[in-house]
Amino acid sequence: ETIMDNETDMNRSSISMKPWVYTLLFLPGALLATGLSGSTPGYINWPIVPPTLAMALFVYSAWTNLDPEIRRPKPLLAAVLLFVPILNIFWMYKVIYPLGRRIKDDVDKYDLKEEVGDAFSRVYCHLQIVVLPLVIGTFVAWGMRMPGTPSSSFLPIAVLAGVVLLMWLVVLHVMFFHYSSLINAISDRRRRKNAEPAA
Repeated sequence: ETIMDNETDMNRSSISMKPWVYTLLFLPGALLATGLSGSTPGYINWPIVPPTLAMALFVYSAWTNLDPEIRRPKPLLAAVLLFVPILNIFWMYKVIYPLGRRIKDDVDKYDLKEEVGDAFSRVYCHLQIVVLPLVIGTFVAWGMRMPGTPSSSFLPIAVLAGVVLLMWLVVLHVMFFHYSSLINAISDRRRRKNAEPAA
């Protein structure tokens, strides 16, 4: 059995997308992880668990609801591999990056009169590649600065890190709400279509 699966069950139950849950779970954990990265004991940086869980729930719900007419990741596998360090960086380009395009395909298929910002998932992935080393590197550099180093010398990189982090969080928030709204509309249209009597 391969990683990609071509399901045919069009009458499966859908999962209601809840963007507020994803956002409220993701944001506090992401900010805490930024401040505590590398300082927590053990092999797991526990503050990153809530944001990873939020993204895993979002990814699982999204892929479960989309029509599986083309090869796509299995929802459970798509979510679980986001918890694997290093691999999850590659994996997000498999399960998050193409999400906007797949949603657009389903919106077109069901003839929904909705505008789809299919670039949000791609921008999110690119920004994550930039924001994590930039923000964490800034904290590390601040903690390892030489005695007597003026704080103002860190201002430019701190401002840049803050701007990129803010952009990343805004894109994330918009992606959660915009995509959840579209996927719920797709699921509703599919349920009504499946409930229609066969011609």
